[in-house]
Amino acid sequence: FSLPSNKSMFASHIIFVRLQKPSSNPQQRCSTASPKEPIIKIYSVSMIENLAYKILDRIRRRRNSILLIFAISVALYLPPLTTLLLCDRIDAHSLDSRLLRRLREEGTIPKDEEIEIAHQLALPPQSRSIAPYNLENVLQAVDLFHNTFFIVIYDPEEDTFIAYYSRNHKWVASVAKLINSFKILANSLRLMFPERFKSEKEFAIAISSGDYPAVSMIECIRHDKLPCVSEELNVAPIFHFGSVFTENIVPSMIAMPMPQGNHLSCYHRWAQHGVLCNDYLPRGLSNPNGLVFGDTVGLTWDDLIPSLVWRGTDFSYLTKMKPALRKPDFEKDVKGKMNRRIEEKESAVRAIRKSYNSLIPRWKGVVWTAQAELEARKSKEEGSIPWANIKFAGCMHEGQKAKVGDVEYYQQFDAIGIPAVGEGMSLEELARHKYHIDLGGGGGTTWSGTLEKLG
Repeated sequence: FSLPSNKSMFASHIIFVRLQKPSSNPQQRCSTASPKEPIIKIYSVSMIENLAYKILDRIRRRRNSILLIFAISVALYLPPLTTLLLCDRIDAHSLDSRLLRRLREEGTIPKDEEIEIAHQLALPPQSRSIAPYNLENVLQAVDLFHNTFFIVIYDPEEDTFIAYYSRNHKWVASVAKLINSFKILANSLRLMFPERFKSEKEFAIAISSGDYPAVSMIECIRHDKLPCVSEELNVAPIFHFGSVFTENIVPSMIAMPMPQGNHLSCYHRWAQHGVLCNDYLPRGLSNPNGLVFGDTVGLTWDDLIPSLVWRGTDFSYLTKMKPALRKPDFEKDVKGKMNRRIEEKESAVRAIRKSYNSLIPRWKGVVWTAQAELEARKSKEEGSIPWANIKFAGCMHEGQKAKVGDVEYYQQFDAIGIPAVGEGMSLEELARHKYHIDLGGGGGTTWSGTLEKLG
């Protein structure tokens, strides 16, 4: 779909959403609700077919209109889909015109050229432009996913965004992130391109969300059998709110901000008001959750500790993409392979290094630290410190987050010189080190942690 040249940031109205459990009645329509209690309901297949024929009738009546949603495609492909409809809207107060003028003068509202540059930079290297596409191209993306995927359609007659979720996809916990992405995307489009919503043209967008894309071609990715998507498919752009692949696995996938407080919500706030979130501002008495910069700790580069530091939680790593990677087994990987003829710590480090290639990244970092401590201890240089300081501060134990020092699994590694147990470190303490590293967890990266390190 295309966007107009008028890039004003302010909308005439906003959609608010409250989720409630879908009715067991498949034919139930949206009920009348007050503006204070908008809802989401499940729509039936017959109602989707009615939508298709309604669009077809409008095409007949407006032959010169360019519609990206083709009625025949709707009739063929939409019946297998379940529809989520935002039923109610409420008006938002218009912003003061003086604020609007000030934002323009300050350059907060970008020029068309700046928008185009930002647009190009946001796309993956293999996809620097978006070709025109139709609904069939959007629907081709459905089978690329296991779950957490929406087809978003804007219906100008109802002035409503509709999100379609396939009945063939499981409804998983990460759909909550997808719904949040959907709500903010719909509102952001209204904010930034209000003129687009004064026309009678429909459009469709494919969106997904999650720590990483819930794609269906897992085996292809695991065995590196690229390309995993047929080159004959002309799949529409897929806006993924979360981490995307660095390789050209889904060529039309475009990275979008993670739907969490210090990412997507902050960017949306900037679009609305031109104001930074507290998450990006310096930490202080009035902002205890802000970032820690050099000025915060009052140190220069030469004052910092020359080591690579990391603290975090022992968590799984891309279990579907990299199922062979694991945490170490103390008995098999360490105790059972130790050489009793040499010093215990050195023997333990040698033993666990034999399993190094099988370990998840964060445990590999622990192995680096164990090796670095050995090297520092053997060094003849006065004041030598380990070059790596990568340890766990927390873990999941019996379904609860716990300190690693309280869990026997980690204690046994620590007892023989493999430093899995680390003390918790505040951002101020972490900022006293010269080097920082992002070691991926369940989604391949820790977005919040990366932001903190950039500070």
